[in-house]
Amino acid sequence: MKKTAKRTLAILLAALMTLALGTAAMAAPSQPRHDSAQAQAQQPNWTVSITQQPTDNTFTMPRWYDDGPKLAGLKVSVSGGTFTTPEIVTYVEDDTPALGKTLWYFWVETPDGWWKLGENTTVLHVSGYKCVTFHPEITDGGVEYGWFDEERVFEGSTPIKFTVRPYTPTTFTVLREGDANAETVTLYYDRDETVVFQFTAETAGFYSFKSTGAQQGGTWYSEDGAELTINGVYPYAELFDANDNYLGDGYRGYGKDFAIFRQMAAGEVVYLYVNGWAFEDTDITVTAHYESVGRPPLALASDKVTINYHECIDLDALLEGTGLTIEDVRFDYDYQYLDWWYGNGPHGVKRGVTTLTVEAPNGGLAQVEVTIKYSLAQWLCVILLGGWSWLQFTSVGPFDLLRDIKLLMDYGLFNGLNVWFHSWFNPILYGVINLINSFAYSLGRLTWY
Repeated sequence: MKKTAKRTLAILLAALMTLALGTAAMAAPSQPRHDSAQAQAQQPNWTVSITQQPTDNTFTMPRWYDDGPKLAGLKVSVSGGTFTTPEIVTYVEDDTPALGKTLWYFWVETPDGWWKLGENTTVLHVSGYKCVTFHPEITDGGVEYGWFDEERVFEGSTPIKFTVRPYTPTTFTVLREGDANAETVTLYYDRDETVVFQFTAETAGFYSFKSTGAQQGGTWYSEDGAELTINGVYPYAELFDANDNYLGDGYRGYGKDFAIFRQMAAGEVVYLYVNGWAFEDTDITVTAHYESVGRPPLALASDKVTINYHECIDLDALLEGTGLTIEDVRFDYDYQYLDWWYGNGPHGVKRGVTTLTVEAPNGGLAQVEVTIKYSLAQWLCVILLGGWSWLQFTSVGPFDLLRDIKLLMDYGLFNGLNVWFHSWFNPILYGVINLINSFAYSLGRLTWY
């Protein structure tokens, strides 16, 4: 290969790699303040040590990612950089900024893999940021309010140990039809706690796991100006089998009680994990109940529906004759084919055949076969106007090309074309980048060996 050709290829590869790095940098999420290994390398004299352990170094095995150790009561000694003499810092969950004040951030790494029962050694990260410049935004009552620039003045880490204890579940056993066991769970205002119930089915049948006490919070006003404020209570639950396999959740809507239904064999054991939050400490009731021998049926108006691409399923027509409304039932579907449109229900996002599952408040279940197709007008757009590339951006509901063109012009032709271009160009760009990276990696291995 001639030198000129080699040089041209090298420049092209370098340009593409630079573009790849720039694109990746723009796509990458901003890093948390504690992720600063490079900064620590630049400031080797930053040191941190624990002078007082947290009030409780034990916590229950977490079910969700954000469950973990609490740092209340923790005190550390920091030194180095601007801290010429050691300074004691006390953990504060939400500190208030002020000009000249140093805000301290604490973060505990999750051990490799996950927390394990017993003692865990991990890393505590501590960082300090000083409020250096005030930027006023609004004035209220003669006082300016705004935000601060923050200058990092400390970054350090030190080992820390926590002991993880297992859940101690409350046992439920329903002995005969009609029995129901109830337990009280407290949803706390200032902390998250998970309560676990172990349930054994004495006989085969259809069982329910429900909560009572949920309510949607908010403030409302009467016609004469009276004010009513309700503190929200939002319980949540998940069901797992004895092998820790996920069986489903009980979400029924914002501010509604959860309900999970399951057909169980005699002697089958399941675990119900109950969590949630409230505006003030509130008790809810959790029940396990034998409902019937089998799951009750839910007879819908039809078990087959055909809709055009981007049209919504007529849920009211499906529920006609059941005495139920959209708010009463729960829907489950494949997001590859259907997606929820606020106020109208699921609409078609891909051509094909899929299944819509409808669950009634009593656990009754029905499945509807949904066929999603192009209308004649959509087919003409695909064949004659390249609709295969832009139909995905058209409005939800019955297809109206003139309406969508008007919306495009209102949005801005350039903005619309920009969205369309990036939706098709980015996958191609990333494919080229991955190909170059694979080629470079292979070339590097060949060169190395």
